[in-house]
Amino acid sequence: MPSKTVPRLEIEVSASPMSRRLLWYLASAWRSDRSQARAPGKRPPGGAVLMVVDSGSGWLELAGGRWRLECGAHCYLYNLRDERGMRSDRGKPLLTRGMVFCGASLQHWLSDLGAARRPVFDVADPAALRESLGAIARRAARQCSGWEIAVHRDIGGILESLLQFHLPHRDADRPLPPRIASLVEAVEADPERLWTAQEMAAAAGMSASAFRARFRAAMQVSVRAYLLTLKVDTARNLLLNPSLRIKQVADRLQFSSEAHFSRFFSRETGTCPSAFRKLMNGGRDGVSSRQLSRA
Repeated sequence: MPSKTVPRLEIEVSASPMSRRLLWYLASAWRSDRSQARAPGKRPPGGAVLMVVDSGSGWLELAGGRWRLECGAHCYLYNLRDERGMRSDRGKPLLTRGMVFCGASLQHWLSDLGAARRPVFDVADPAALRESLGAIARRAARQCSGWEIAVHRDIGGILESLLQFHLPHRDADRPLPPRIASLVEAVEADPERLWTAQEMAAAAGMSASAFRARFRAAMQVSVRAYLLTLKVDTARNLLLNPSLRIKQVADRLQFSSEAHFSRFFSRETGTCPSAFRKLMNGGRDGVSSRQLSRA
């Protein structure tokens, strides 16, 4: 018998200018069988994809790798421009639901959640996530008064739940051990320095293994992950300074070359330094001729 065709729900949205300036806004929402050929449509120019698998299994091809698609207590979040394809196992139905969404702080969220490195995220309440995606699609289909504000809140709630579930949280009521606290203060006072775990252990007066264990217990994150986050955040802050060339940012962070820095930044944030700078500086990239003349 031929397989049952799943009714296709595909909603494309034109966001209002107010939403594009101020809110999380929707570009499209769907619930359909991804093993079937997609109907031709206008592909959104940018944004992120957040989706879940309702039934079936398959593979998601992204610029950074190949990821297993299957139903379960997880979702998939990635930059739309990284998508290279999606296919089901042996042509069987692959029923997914999801959305393409945008917002001014999108790249920061994707970076801090590590979506470029691993787009698969466990979720605390899969049923609630599916209901939220369904509610977003219904709001987009009906477009009742105030629907864009409601979608903004829905998307923000989903992202906040992912952040709370995935990022480590240190007990703020429990102070850091004195040696760890003074070391963290020194590191964050000089974030452009090329810190290493061995150097930090020596400064704290501990063996490398004891330092790593105590640091993780106190900070709820490994030394490597802490230093990586610090470097990415410092790179972002330096790129926000339009008087610095990207090569100067790379030099200050002690990368061997601008190309090495660009690969690092793209891998960790999902966007290249020049694109990040344009996004954050209102379309301007690099040092202006007036700034150069003053240098």
